[in-house]
Formats: sequence, C-alpha cells, structure tokens
Amino acid sequence: MFLQFTLLVTLGFAAQPENQCVSDQINHFSPPHAKVYTRLLERVGNSVRISGIKQEVLVSHKIQIPRISDQNQDSCLNVRLLNHGDQLEIVDYLGEVPISVVIEEQMVAREKALANSDVNLVSAIDRFLVRESNSSERWELWKSLRTGSSDHQAEWLRLGGDFFSGSPELSSLIEVSKIEKAASLAGLHPFNSTWISSSDLAKSLGLVATPHGFISEIRSNLLNQTRHGLNEMLKKTSRKSINTPVGIGSQRKSVRSAWGDPQKVDWVRIDQQMIEQWTYQDRHVRLINGRVYELKKSTDISLKSN
Repeated sequence: MFLQFTLLVTLGFAAQPENQCVSDQINHFSPPHAKVYTRLLERVGNSVRISGIKQEVLVSHKIQIPRISDQNQDSCLNVRLLNHGDQLEIVDYLGEVPISVVIEEQMVAREKALANSDVNLVSAIDRFLVRESNSSERWELWKSLRTGSSDHQAEWLRLGGDFFSGSPELSSLIEVSKIEKAASLAGLHPFNSTWISSSDLAKSLGLVATPHGFISEIRSNLLNQTRHGLNEMLKKTSRKSINTPVGIGSQRKSVRSAWGDPQKVDWVRIDQQMIEQWTYQDRHVRLINGRVYELKKSTDISLKSN
C-alpha cells in the first residue's frame, strides 16, 4: 500500500508542470511542488532553514545539498520543494544558478505580475531582490522598486522598514515624499527623529510586535505556549502534588495562601481558557483556569513537584 501511494505521488509529481519561483513566494501560496531559488541559512540533521521561508524545511535522505560554507555567494541554490501539507521537503537539488541570471528572470516575472496587479507576487519578488542584492546596492534597488500602486506602496514601505529601519535615508525619503500616513499604515513608526519598523519599536519598548499590536514578552510567551501545548497544560492540572503546599494542580487560593500576593500578574485568554503568570521575587507560577501547570524559579530551574 505504501509503495502504491509513493508511486502515485511520484507519477502525479512528474506529470504536473512546475513553477519556478523564489522562496519568498512560498509564504504567499502553497503549491504542491515548485522549483525554488534560495540559500541555506542553517542546518540541523535533516532540517534546514532557507532564506525567504519562515518554517523549517526537511531534506530528503535521498539527495545531497551543498554545505553552507560551500555555497557560492554569487549564486542561488535551485531546489525542488514538495509540499506535504504541514511540512515542506527538498526532494531534489538542481544545482546553483548565478544570481545575475536569477535577478534577470525575476525582473521579467515582476513586470508580468505588475501587469496582472498581483501585489502578493510583486512583493515576494521585491523582498527576494532586496535581500539577495549587495548591501552597497540595496538602498538604490529598493527605491527603484517603487510603483504608482497604492496597494503595492504599503508592502514596499514595509519592506523598506525591514531593511532600513532607523536609517536617515529612510526617514528623509518618507518626509520629503510626504508619505508619513502611508508609512504609518505600513507598520512604520516615528521614533527619536527616525522611522523604525514595528519589531524595532517593540524591542526598544521591551515588547513583542503582533499583527494586532504590541504585547509584553511574557504575554507573548503565554500565547505561544498555549497555542502549541494547550492539551498538555490542561493534563498537568489534573495531577495532585503531595507533601508540598503548592505544586502542579494546586488552586489559585493555595498559591496565594502559601506565598502571598504576587508582585506582578500577566494574563491572556485564548479559546475560552484563562492563562496567568504570577511573578514573585524568586519564582513564577503559571496557571490555567485557576490551577497551576508550571512552577519555576527565577533561574528557570523547575521547582520540585510530584
């Protein structure tokens, strides 16, 4: 059965035409398979991070790709990606292509996308072109990518903020062009006489930028933990600690009775679940729906609990 399934996938893969694209396009659409220009950034085992794709990517054990140290800085890797639904996998290595050739191809593709008003494709190609260009040419290249489209302008400014946040050149361009309102709508912020990206503003304020605004790092951690481990968190609260006043599964009132009021309380609500972090001088306690699921010292050494 497995052999038959593999054969069907392989035949379907070979029978369908492939799209040649840059890796940044994968964040906007998920083709079943595509030939992709990219670079290796990091590798651990059979998982890699590649430029332009947010998620980790598997590497098929049947192929070999260059080591990061062996990559030609004037070339891009050409690989074939297969989409497994929740995982991307490199299933073929097609060699290296000079970056000059890739840029020429992508400029042609960009013109077609502009003619079709495909803002997502234009923005993906723009990000690839700016990132892969020489640092000395990056500013002039980014400026040259500006179009008359108001829809594209927001993405173009957001890209500028990602690469030139806080630079005098970016601030001057925004002010001289009188596009302060557009810059704000694109997620840029005036700060100390410059314009900076949302992520840089968040760092300067000790916060984390989200699509819905800025939140504290603790609240961001609580949200991420809940999204990826809600069932485990709920399971832990069913355990009963013994021989300790506060342990996994203890109720909120037991925590306050043993240790008093916390110095600080951070909380989030997600999927009808209430998640809290109570911070004391030497420890923090995390609760879900009023019951403890995690206790840690300030040194991040877990407190003993049964």
